[in-house]
Amino acid sequence: MLNLPTDVWQQQLASICELGCQMEVCVDQEGQEYLWYPSEEDEFKCTLSKETTFEQWIENWATNL
Repeated sequence: MLNLPTDVWQQQLASICELGCQMEVCVDQEGQEYLWYPSEEDEFKCTLSKETTFEQWIENWATNL
């Protein structure tokens, strides 16, 4: 898990989907998927999702529109 101050954005991540409540799905240059969300400590947490690849995630998203 990566903890960052609220005014810092991890440069290696690209936001691909806003989930609401300041939660975002992001990917890195290798296609790893991350969930970016606020914490109670005035920081943002970034966690790696090992459940799906980016390709699987986008396919699931497109199928369930």
